Amino acid sequence: MKNWINPCMSYVINLIIAVCLSFSFVYALTSALSMTYEAKDVFLLVFFASILFSLVFMNRLSQKIFTGALVLIAAGSLFYFYFKSSAFKLVYSKTTATFLWLKSYINGEVPLTPEYQLYTLLALSIAISLVVYLFTVERFNFYVLLVGGISLFAVQWILDYFVSFLPFYVFVLLILVCYFKYIYVRNNAIVQRTSRQAPAAFLLLAAFMSALVFLFAYYMPASDQPLEGDWMQAKLNISNTGYFVTRSTGFSEESSRLGGNITLDDTLVMKVDSPEGGIYLKGAIRDLYTGSSWECVDSALTDLGETFQLNKFNADLLATSEDIRQFFNKISLKITYENLRTNTLFIPVKTESLKFDTGPLNLFLDPYGMLSSENFLGQDFNYNVEFYSLKKNNESLTQYLRNSSSRYNSSRYYQLPAELPERVKRLALEITSSTKNDYDRVKAIEVYLATNYKYTLEPGTTPKGRDFVDYFLFDLKQGYCTYYASAMTVLTRSLGIPARYVEGYVLPTQPVEGTTYEVTNSQAHAWVEVYFEGLGWIPFEPTSPFLENSNVDNASLAQPHTQQNGANDTNDNSEVTVASPESTDFSADIGAQVLWFLMIVTLFLLLLWVAAFSPLRRRLRLLKLQSLTPEKKIIEMYKYFLRALSVQGLPIKHGETPIHYAQRIDESLAFKPGFNTVTEIFLKARYSTISIDEKEIQFVIDFYSTFPDQCKERTSWLRYIVVNNM
Repeated sequence: MKNWINPCMSYVINLIIAVCLSFSFVYALTSALSMTYEAKDVFLLVFFASILFSLVFMNRLSQKIFTGALVLIAAGSLFYFYFKSSAFKLVYSKTTATFLWLKSYINGEVPLTPEYQLYTLLALSIAISLVVYLFTVERFNFYVLLVGGISLFAVQWILDYFVSFLPFYVFVLLILVCYFKYIYVRNNAIVQRTSRQAPAAFLLLAAFMSALVFLFAYYMPASDQPLEGDWMQAKLNISNTGYFVTRSTGFSEESSRLGGNITLDDTLVMKVDSPEGGIYLKGAIRDLYTGSSWECVDSALTDLGETFQLNKFNADLLATSEDIRQFFNKISLKITYENLRTNTLFIPVKTESLKFDTGPLNLFLDPYGMLSSENFLGQDFNYNVEFYSLKKNNESLTQYLRNSSSRYNSSRYYQLPAELPERVKRLALEITSSTKNDYDRVKAIEVYLATNYKYTLEPGTTPKGRDFVDYFLFDLKQGYCTYYASAMTVLTRSLGIPARYVEGYVLPTQPVEGTTYEVTNSQAHAWVEVYFEGLGWIPFEPTSPFLENSNVDNASLAQPHTQQNGANDTNDNSEVTVASPESTDFSADIGAQVLWFLMIVTLFLLLLWVAAFSPLRRRLRLLKLQSLTPEKKIIEMYKYFLRALSVQGLPIKHGETPIHYAQRIDESLAFKPGFNTVTEIFLKARYSTISIDEKEIQFVIDFYSTFPDQCKERTSWLRYIVVNNM
């Protein structure tokens, strides 16, 4: 009886570990998503999912039954959907709607929905329980569990989504148990790397020791004083150093060339107290377009001296007369730097004054109206800003802009490279062919770009020798803010209207609390400013996802008096809305049905291959060997063993004898029966004059029959599939 009690107890303990680990992962995600399910609900669902997988992987027969059932379900679904397309449409719409809802819900665009919440919980529970079961019970791998759990909780902590400590505590406790188990398995050569054979007594002892370590760490007094040191500050301040450019935020590639794929960086860089969101904070202004980058013509700085408060420094605002200021609202901000280390002071358009509560600064002013400090400005640096913001929906302002001249006394804002393709200028003329004033021309370009080009963070690299804007407008037709802003600046200049390229940050539309807005590196942005006489530089927003929510001219002022040729009526990159089965139009979705059909057929054929063709192929090989002499049978099968072992990363080494190679294989894989015996039979068949008897042939055939399954216990599933199909 003891022969089966210990394996059963070990299996049960490992199953409990798998259930609790799965619960910690799933509940951590559902808590972060603010789902309404309690811990017991999540635990029960994960428990039943793990029990189901334990039945599926109980033995080879249960796996074959499950594979057969899966094949039958896939085939049945294929025929059912083929003859009843309405059912397929319903499943497709439910799946699509769930993914769209989840994406929109994470972005804070839609409320929590019970139906989609349930679908998400089921998907998370099944997927996570399967992965954890495989690497805890079937194929124990401590590093997969450790890295997966640390990644999950670290990302939640960094993104400030860490809601519940319960799943974290469960994970810490169980990963300690898994660590003790990993040490035991690693240090005992007789223990195979499958968790079912770990002794139950050892697992119970490991659980007890882990609980002691956990309780000791949990109740140990902690110091109230944080770690200090300038070196740590330098390590933790991962944001930009020096003068601001978007590529220093992680928003863009570390290159002076425009474009390329990017990855958003959610590092918190500043907090802003503001009465409204969507405000644009300028960090840099560029005027020279080279065809592949934006640069500054004039880098001279004016020393403003040391001051607590700065007034009337903005030439753009000083040029605005008092009667024009009726079109603006005066707004006050307080900006506090967080994980930021830079010389740049970020300011809105039409800034009137700045006040520094943390002490006087030695400031410099560049030719574009941007401010910088002599020394680096870091965490907790704060300053107050007063500026003028354009009034929204003001018809008088719109009319004033239409009557205003857009002439500037410097040629730098009209500059275009001599190599700019002529078709860019022709496109600008086509877009604005129905307009009658400069303001409507600028608006027409803005709307055209926002409605005709797809927003993506992975547009690829602009080919060498190609003009960046020309490639975006006519070939690529997708990109992010750098693409849109560059294109609008160039198109506007092509019409003889002064424009400049601006980089900085844009406040989110919603505060985190009260009037406090958190700005991260993912809010690094690029936009356009156009000059209008009497009003100075006015910002415009051509980037499609930002157009509707922006707090600059495009959101507050009227649209141009024209319908642009080629402009779409709707914006493909506007806010995501969750589709419902009743409202989704499938009349034009034949391509999606064909895609699903091909996916189901592919899955069916793959499962059929794994379930039937692989064993058949092996039997055919044995039949083929029947026509050979006993010696040649042994030699051919040994060649197969060498190829299969090489696939698993164990090729025979240069100068290594077959006997030494066999000993190394037995030490690494512990075949039963040993590979050393097979090698001795091979050497006899290859070099000896003594004939091979039937007993030796049957021994090698038996080893050949069990070889793939023994490899499965000791190698990755991918290599097992390769070996099983060789």
